[in-house]
Amino acid sequence: MYDRLGEEIGRLVTACARQEGVVELTNSWRCSMSQSGLTTAGGIFEIEQQGDTLIVVPTVDLRELEYERIEDGASGILDLLNGTGTKNVVLDFYKTDYYGSIALGFFLKLLKRVRVRNGHMAFCNVSDHEKEILQITHLDHSWPICTTRSEALEVVKSQLVNRNSPAATSGAQI
Repeated sequence: MYDRLGEEIGRLVTACARQEGVVELTNSWRCSMSQSGLTTAGGIFEIEQQGDTLIVVPTVDLRELEYERIEDGASGILDLLNGTGTKNVVLDFYKTDYYGSIALGFFLKLLKRVRVRNGHMAFCNVSDHEKEILQITHLDHSWPICTTRSEALEVVKSQLVNRNSPAATSGAQI
């Protein structure tokens, strides 16, 4: 049952992404126009599209207790990345202060998917607490960590991300 539901979510998210403008996937699994962005299953991520870059905004702290919502949202985002010409991803954490191991696993899956598409991924608006989590897990050099969304967009769009990039405060190379 869950596999079929996941496939249906993926199809709906892909269909929403292909519509012009900004769309929302509501909890009743319907697409509707919204000015806030595409919200995936569980309402845990807002998604915006800018050219070939997907901007993902977690709307709540990504704690282990949110496991099912994180998994649902992550599945939708990964399916969306497969179903479009999107190759870059920016994760904007301006609404959060924490993420746990489930979210870290999702970030790694997302990075792998982005790399397969010859794209880049960057984080922005990361809290001090979130930076500490990345440092402790040694993931702070896996992708650039930028101060602002505009810096992160600049970093992923430039094909020459390197250790000396002023926008990438982590110095990561992707």
